[in-house]
Amino acid sequence: MPKANQISLTLSAEEIKAVSDALQVLESKVPFLIDLTRDEKKALKIMGDKTQAFVEQSLEIVKNNAALVPNFVDIGEMERDLGAWKALWPTATRVLALADRFDDTMAALGSDAYRAALDIYAQLPKAADRNVAGAKTAHELLKPFFEKARQKDSDN
Repeated sequence: MPKANQISLTLSAEEIKAVSDALQVLESKVPFLIDLTRDEKKALKIMGDKTQAFVEQSLEIVKNNAALVPNFVDIGEMERDLGAWKALWPTATRVLALADRFDDTMAALGSDAYRAALDIYAQLPKAADRNVAGAKTAHELLKPFFEKARQKDSDN
């Protein structure tokens, strides 16, 4: 069970701008990046740490024996792709780790806020029973969020 408040964070406008500016610089340095759909990416054979050695050894074999190269394989392009992959791998690994930390941070921030909102909502009927000013109105304002969720569940 996650703890009640996993992260407490307040960012200044200057900090947000600095991060945004840094990302803009990064984005300007990688104009060659492509954007694949989920299906396009799923269809790819992905090279990673384990398959890199296979690719490198295959390249060495055909560089030493041109007769083994299928006529539809461009060895020069294979070398360029492998070289670029190896050059980008350390940076990509860092960027992906940073993106994962952003994702974790956003999940924790959202969870903290959502759990607090659920706690508030759970207390509203009790507050309304005690005639706390505004409790009934607040409950009526928030109630539709749960009716939509229940309606979705019953539709499935």
